[in-house]
Amino acid sequence: MGDLFPVDNGSEPGPWKHVETYKYTDAAGNLLFEVARHERDDQHGKKEKKFPAHRPDPEHPGKWIDNLQGVERVLYRLPDVLKQVGDEDDVFIVEGEKDCNALVGIGLCATCNPGGAGKWLPSYTEALTGATVYVIADKDAAGRSHVQMVAKALYGKAASVRVIELPDRNGNKVKDAADWIAAGGTADELAVLVAAAPEWTPDTAPEPDAEVFPTYTLADLEAYEVDPQAHLVGEGWLRAGAGALLTGGTGMGKSVLAEQIAVSVSAGVSILGCIRVHRAARVLYVQAENDAETLKRDFCAIVEAVKANHATVQENLRIIHAYGLAGDGFGQFIREQMLKHRAELLMVDPYQAYIGGADLNTSETFLNWIKPIDAMMKETGYALLLVAHTPKPKDRDNWTVRESVYMAAGSSVISNWARASAELTQVGTEDGRFRLRFSKNAERVGLIDPEHGRIIRDLFIEHSGNRHKPFWRVTDDQDAPTAGKHDDAIRRALAEDPTAGDTEIAAKVRCDRSTVYRFRQRMGK
Repeated sequence: MGDLFPVDNGSEPGPWKHVETYKYTDAAGNLLFEVARHERDDQHGKKEKKFPAHRPDPEHPGKWIDNLQGVERVLYRLPDVLKQVGDEDDVFIVEGEKDCNALVGIGLCATCNPGGAGKWLPSYTEALTGATVYVIADKDAAGRSHVQMVAKALYGKAASVRVIELPDRNGNKVKDAADWIAAGGTADELAVLVAAAPEWTPDTAPEPDAEVFPTYTLADLEAYEVDPQAHLVGEGWLRAGAGALLTGGTGMGKSVLAEQIAVSVSAGVSILGCIRVHRAARVLYVQAENDAETLKRDFCAIVEAVKANHATVQENLRIIHAYGLAGDGFGQFIREQMLKHRAELLMVDPYQAYIGGADLNTSETFLNWIKPIDAMMKETGYALLLVAHTPKPKDRDNWTVRESVYMAAGSSVISNWARASAELTQVGTEDGRFRLRFSKNAERVGLIDPEHGRIIRDLFIEHSGNRHKPFWRVTDDQDAPTAGKHDDAIRRALAEDPTAGDTEIAAKVRCDRSTVYRFRQRMGK
């Protein structure tokens, strides 16, 4: 409680002092970005740290841009690490650049990921494939959680993985590698410690508890920096370590829309021409319903329609027609395939096909099924999009813009599980007009009405109109029918027959009955 209510001694924090700059380069040694280490003493005498990052301004040599937008995140000291891996020598992984430099100072090869604990990406695992790896934990909750994440990501990819914590030394408290070396630790002593550490396997990993899960203070959250590299789509609609939901009825073209998302992310092109994809990423699309003939028709048409680079899609997209898998068997299959293909986005279409014969309408069924998939998502940092069927058709006009997430068939627990969602529905009785509604966390899609500055929750889309080349596109008219699309026609129909009911007018105008009802309400008729 004393930490929550510190005594204010009236002093001001000291000035920030630049301590060191850490340079991150690509494999050829070209500078990508820099991370600075700044320190100061707060008003209570405790050490504070911050790590601002910047990148070279490509249009103004010698100048810097104070963000990492669009920059590839790489391991610290990447060229040295790749050489060490190629030579089949040891690589040490620590939590921060200061620890890396301390280990390098005693003749070892060390690396870390930018951003600190919890920011491990699949590309880092790829760089260390085949390496003999020793992961040194910071002795705090976040550090212990981080090393387990790294070990799980590297398991089966690195030649060997061992996790250690360094002991206190010569009466000095040791939290990390830099502390241990400052207390007199040597390379020979470290070699003895790592040799004694057991090989890491999932069976030897500690059970999740309060010592493994990260714990945050207000200061931790204030210092936390969102990693744009983790955002694949929009402002995090699809992002590393989070699951999203795409729901639609049978026969609407839901799978074609999912396939179009897969192509767009794998190619690094915007979804439907308006939802930003930050970069090309590796996608694993697992589906149960379409054979090779249908997949060829769909994917080839979509690649052409969205003008995706063929070579990029060929490199990044893998499609699996998986059938006869359910429950735990599916979870194990996904783990193997995700590690094999090093995917950054997993799409499952539809997820209900892989649950098996259990009752979809229970929370227990979904939670048991998603547990291994969710755990791996948190461990390795991939993004997940589940495609879901809706229940039997019923009137959708009663769903509010924030409630539509509950349209997914099965228990409502899936709606609560999803961090973001989209629902595909037909607009009224119009055959060619559909609504893609972002009901949950719509702000993460990143669509803003330029005129009013409001978040766009409804996007109106239509089929290509060619059954041999199916794809989706945004309609020219983005006004919902309730905003007046059918007003003139309804007004004329009522003038011709003032006694006609809503159903008769709707049939004449070719719109939904509820559209006529709402028109009458607005007009006082």
